[in-house]
Amino acid sequence: EYYIEPAAPSDVYAGTKRLDHLALSRNFPGWPIAFLKRKGEEDGFKGNLINLKNEKIGVVRPVIKYNYLYFAISRKIPSWEKTLKDLNAALEEFETSGLLFHIIQSVNAACAVSHGRGSGSPTHNF
Repeated sequence: EYYIEPAAPSDVYAGTKRLDHLALSRNFPGWPIAFLKRKGEEDGFKGNLINLKNEKIGVVRPVIKYNYLYFAISRKIPSWEKTLKDLNAALEEFETSGLLFHIIQSVNAACAVSHGRGSGSPTHNF
């Protein structure tokens, strides 16, 4: 789950906020922004945001900035508190062991290689 703004309205329950219905895990690091494009369309990004000038792109929030990621657990699930506790314990173990950082580095490297980029944000075809 991406960062949820405290004032974000629920898209399921009218007149309420998303965080009224979700419990978030401890945060964990993410990775650079990734762009999605439709299969068959040209990749206009080419490693430089200026190439997207005058293009229509969708973003999750108005300001593009780094936010940690979270697991979101519905408070409607009877065992949500235990699930959240277990997730937080696992995230802590992943972080302290260095495995989380290793996974992120591996994914970043694989995306850069598979898309012919040495660096920058990957573009995925869907």
